Amino acid sequence: MIKDINKYRRDKKQKEKERQRKVWLNKIKRYAIRNLMKYLVFAMGGVYLLDFFISPALGYSFSYFLAFDLDAIMMGQVWRLITFIIYPPSSNIMFVFFALYFYWLVGTYMENHWGSFKFNLFYFCGVFGTLLAGFITGYATNFYINLSLFLAFAITYPNFEFRLFFILPVKAKWLALIDGLLYSYMLIYNTWPGRLALVLSLLNIFIFLSGDIKLMIHNAHYRSQKKRKFKKQF
Repeated sequence: MIKDINKYRRDKKQKEKERQRKVWLNKIKRYAIRNLMKYLVFAMGGVYLLDFFISPALGYSFSYFLAFDLDAIMMGQVWRLITFIIYPPSSNIMFVFFALYFYWLVGTYMENHWGSFKFNLFYFCGVFGTLLAGFITGYATNFYINLSLFLAFAITYPNFEFRLFFILPVKAKWLALIDGLLYSYMLIYNTWPGRLALVLSLLNIFIFLSGDIKLMIHNAHYRSQKKRKFKKQF
């Protein structure tokens, strides 16, 4: 009887904690930015256009004042802690167009899959990791954050087919493989600050997608074993 009462109390306490956790999460979810990637893409495009049209007349680029610069931040330019995420991906207009379309497509799919709140958490975890690397090494870039977003997409939708330059069909998993090789190359040949920024910006992948990665490895191992057994039969 006493055991039953204690169990009832424990269960009641657990349910109350779960209820409070849900209430707390629902309160936070209200602050999630919907269509986050759309705003980031428009901001990057806007910065690029300002650089393209205004910078030649001014003699300096507008984006220079948005990039992560630890010395400038320490001198009071604290906006750089967040504005570095809207730094344009390139100075080449064609590359910028395709890159921004790519970011928008991948970000929209992941937000629809996860919901705005989880997508916000994923992206800003990447931002936090990058900032952490920036304060340790003095180097931070949004390139690795957006690359980690694509890896998350490729893990979630491995057979999604992209049309490179709107012509060539390529599956997300093969592009992710190329990204993986690129990551490996940068880890080997990059400077230590670059390596640290790369690793920390990928923390969100392991935090949010470790279960998916384990499942992918397990399925790949199962398919490999099945193929071996099939070959042995013949």
